[in-house]
Amino acid sequence: MIDDLPLLLPRLEPAVATLTEEIAALIAGIAPDLRGTARINWGSVTYQHPVAGFIMTLLPMGDHVALVFEQGARLTSPLLTGTGERTRVARFAVATAVDEAALAGLVAAAIALPPAGQQV
Repeated sequence: MIDDLPLLLPRLEPAVATLTEEIAALIAGIAPDLRGTARINWGSVTYQHPVAGFIMTLLPMGDHVALVFEQGARLTSPLLTGTGERTRVARFAVATAVDEAALAGLVAAAIALPPAGQQV
C-alpha cells in the first residue's frame, strides 16, 4: 500500500477517490515490486520499479483517473491515448469498470521495457 495515499484521497471527489484506491490496489497486486509514492502537493502517485525505473504516474482528475506512462509511446494497448513523442495516457472513468486484464498487461509491458535511452 502507498503510505501517504490516505492524505491525498480527501482532496478528491468521493467517486474519484474510490477509483484511485481501486487502481492503486490493482497495481499493487499486478506488480508488487513497484514502489508507489504519493505526491500530495502534485495530487498524484508516482511509480518506480527497482530495475526499470520510473514507470508511470497515477493522476486523479475531476471525473476520471489517468495513468500516464512515461514510455507510453513505446507501448501498444487499446487503453492508451495520445500522440506525443514519449508519454501515453490510460483514462479510467468513475462510472466504468476497470479492465483488470488490460491494465495488468499494460503495466507488465511498461516494466519490461528497457529504460529510456538504453540500447536493447
